[in-house]
Amino acid sequence: MTKLPNGWEQPTLDEFISSNGLFCDGDWVESKDQDPNGKVRLIQLADIGDGVFRDKSSRFLTTEKAEELSCSYLKKGDILVARMPDPLGRACIFPMDGEQQFVTVVDVCIVRPGTKLIDSKLLAFLINSPKARKEIDSLQSGSTRKRISRKNLATIQFPLPPLNEQHRIVAKIEELFSELEKGVESLKTAREQLKVYRQSVLKAAFEGRLTESWRKELEDELESADELLTRIKAEREARYAAQLAEWQQSVETWEAEGGAKGSRSKKPTKPKKPKELPPLTAEELADLPALPEGWAYAALETISFTVSDGDHQAPPKADEGIPFITISNIKNNVINFSDTKYVPQSYFDALSPERKPMKGDILYTVTGSFGIPSLVNFNLEFCFQRHIGLIRPTKSTNVLYLYYLLTADLVYKQALAVATGTAQKTVPLSGLREFKLPVPCQNEQHQIVQEIESRFSVVEKMEQTIDESLQKAEALRQSILKRAFEGKLVPQDPTDEPASELLARIRAERGKVPATGRKKKEAAA
Repeated sequence: MTKLPNGWEQPTLDEFISSNGLFCDGDWVESKDQDPNGKVRLIQLADIGDGVFRDKSSRFLTTEKAEELSCSYLKKGDILVARMPDPLGRACIFPMDGEQQFVTVVDVCIVRPGTKLIDSKLLAFLINSPKARKEIDSLQSGSTRKRISRKNLATIQFPLPPLNEQHRIVAKIEELFSELEKGVESLKTAREQLKVYRQSVLKAAFEGRLTESWRKELEDELESADELLTRIKAEREARYAAQLAEWQQSVETWEAEGGAKGSRSKKPTKPKKPKELPPLTAEELADLPALPEGWAYAALETISFTVSDGDHQAPPKADEGIPFITISNIKNNVINFSDTKYVPQSYFDALSPERKPMKGDILYTVTGSFGIPSLVNFNLEFCFQRHIGLIRPTKSTNVLYLYYLLTADLVYKQALAVATGTAQKTVPLSGLREFKLPVPCQNEQHQIVQEIESRFSVVEKMEQTIDESLQKAEALRQSILKRAFEGKLVPQDPTDEPASELLARIRAERGKVPATGRKKKEAAA
C-alpha cells in the first residue's frame, strides 16, 4: 500500500455506498425476455466505454417483464463497471434520465454511492485509474472469457480524498482531459482526412491523371490496352491448353489404375475453358469514368487466370496441419495467421488448384465485411472459406496494380451494386468476375504503382506519427489519473474535513447494514 496524502483514506467500494446507494450486478435478462416494442432499454457491455458512455445498444424489454425479473433500474449518475473486457473493469457515468426506463445486464456492475459525500465522477476516475486497472486484471478469472466478479471487485481499496479535494481533483481532471480530447479529435480528424486522400490518389491513378505527363512523353512507344488484352487472351488460352493436356494425362493414369472400379481416387475434373465476356456496351461505359486514349475497360475475369472462391463444404477440423483462413483473419488488407483454424493435409491435397492460394494471388472478401483485398506476397500452404474470393492475375497483369485497384472506391461501388442478401450482404462470384476495371498497358500499370506507392509512403509515415501521438495522449491520460490519486494534481488544504470523517458519516447514514445492495445472482467467474 502506497503512503496516502494527509486526510485521505483507502476504503473498499462497499464503504463508499450509503443506505440510499447500490453496489450490485445488473440483471439476468435472456433473449427470450426481450421485446423490441418494450419501453425499458437494456444497457449492454457495448455501451460501456473507458470513461465514456457509448450509447450503442438497442435492446428492450417490457415494464412488466422488468418487474417480473425484479430488475434494478438505473439512475442518471450511476457508475457502470464492465466486468468483461476490453478493457476489463472499464467504467463510465450513466448519463440518461428517466425513472424505470433503463436496466443493465449481469456482466455490468452498478455502483451508486447514494450520498453527496462521494463525488461519483471521482469514483469513476478512480476505477479507471492505472492502479485500479492493474488490480482488476490481477483478480480476473475464467479461461476463454475473462471477467472479474463483483465479490473480487469489492476487495479493491481505492484512495479517497476529502470532499472538497474530490471536487478540485474532478475539476482539474476534466479541464486537462478536455484539452487532451481536443488534441485527440484533431488527430482522429487528420487520420480520416488521410483516408480520403488515399482514395483521391487512387481515383486520380485509375483515371490516368497521375501518369498523364509520363504517358505524353512515351505516347509513341506504348502499346494500347487492346494489344495488351489480346496478349492476355493468348496467355489464358495457352494456360488452358496446358491444363487440358495435364488433365488428359491424369485421366489416362486414372484409367490405367482401374478407373472407377479399381482406382482409389476420383476421376480428374476437366478444366473449364476460359470464358469470353462480350465487350462492354455503350450504356455500361456511360456509367464509368472516362479513360485516357489507349486505355480500355475489361472485366476482372478477362485479365485473370482464375476468379474462384473457397470450398463450399464445411472443412474437417484439425489441431494442426494446414491453416484455414476466414474473413476474421483478414485485417487491414493483411492476412493474419496468429489465430487460425486448421484442416488436415489430406483435405488440402484434394482441393483444386484454384482453391490453393499461391504467391501473387489476391484474396477478396465477398461476405459480410466484403470488398477487402489482401495480397498473397509469401510462400505458404493455406486454404480459405467460401466467403473469400481468390483472384489469380495473368502474367501480363501487374498484381500490385490490380491490388490497388481493388481497394479503390471505383471497385467498391461495383461490389455494393452487385451484393445480394439482407442481413448479410454477399458479392456473388459472377458479380466479382464481371467487375469493370480500367486497363492501361503493362508499362503504365507499373508506373501507376510507383506513383501510388510514392504518395502512400508519405501517408503511412503521417499515419504512424498520428498513431504514436494518440498512444502518447492515452499515456498522458493515464499519467493524469495516476498523479491525481497520488495527491499530486491539485494542492491539499489542511482545513478540509478528512476522508475518515466522510466514511464515518456514511456509516452513520446506513447504520450497521453493509451497503452491498440487494443480493443478486453473480455471473460465473
